[in-house]
Amino acid sequence: MFSDLQFALRQLLKSPGFTGVTILTIGLGIATVTVVFSLINTLYFRTLHVREPSRLHDIFAVPDTGSDAYQPFSYQNYADYRDRNDVFEGLVAQSSSHVFNLRLGGGIHTVSGAYVSGNYFSVLGLHPLAGRFFNAEEDAVPGRNPVVVISQALWRAQLGQSPDAVGRTVELNGQAYTIIGIAPGGFQGTAVPSKNDVWVPLMMISPASWLESRSTAWLAMTGRLRPGVSRVQAEAALSVLANQIKTAHSKDFIYTRFKCLRVGTSFMTATPGAVRLVVMLCGCC
Repeated sequence: MFSDLQFALRQLLKSPGFTGVTILTIGLGIATVTVVFSLINTLYFRTLHVREPSRLHDIFAVPDTGSDAYQPFSYQNYADYRDRNDVFEGLVAQSSSHVFNLRLGGGIHTVSGAYVSGNYFSVLGLHPLAGRFFNAEEDAVPGRNPVVVISQALWRAQLGQSPDAVGRTVELNGQAYTIIGIAPGGFQGTAVPSKNDVWVPLMMISPASWLESRSTAWLAMTGRLRPGVSRVQAEAALSVLANQIKTAHSKDFIYTRFKCLRVGTSFMTATPGAVRLVVMLCGCC
């Protein structure tokens, strides 16, 4: 074996140009593989820091045409699914990846945030690092309760982990909000690959008419399955409920087919173009 290595080394030294190209190609291949799998890990497999994540599923409406263009939900439809289903312990709604201008003192910082239902943190099984999460009153009346929960990362970076942060007033997009809680360490939402630093109640969305319309679809839904309930059973139960809602509100178009995907995997499943890109990059290595 040693003699084979010596022979190979002599051959490479005889052709320095070829040797250089070979080493460069191997190096580029290794670098590409490293970048691709780092990207996959960051976007799709980051730790979600929630209780029993295997029971959490993102829920999508599927067009009756069979298309994979998954659809969001209106607030009115979400409220019906939340209150009338018997397959989820809890059902939350969120609108993520909103850009907020956060004013702290004399500085303005651009942060990513989400509008979430009042049960968002409790269904995820989270406990605040400080303060509290939203209560039922803050999830009831449009525009009445300008309160915000912030991430530990934002608390550390912009507030110096001050123990007085809870109760402090900040501005989000020009409106005064009161910080009521700090999310637990590492948690920045479940809407992969988005990373949120602020969460405000759905009731603070503008325009408020979105909360009254059954046809304005703008929310993503996530549910925690009851023990013993499968993803397929949940999809079937939601379809039955959707047909009941559709009958009661015949003037509004309501999807009656659903897809439940485990939280943290739905982004990859719902964006086949991204998957194809990863496969192509790996195939070039």
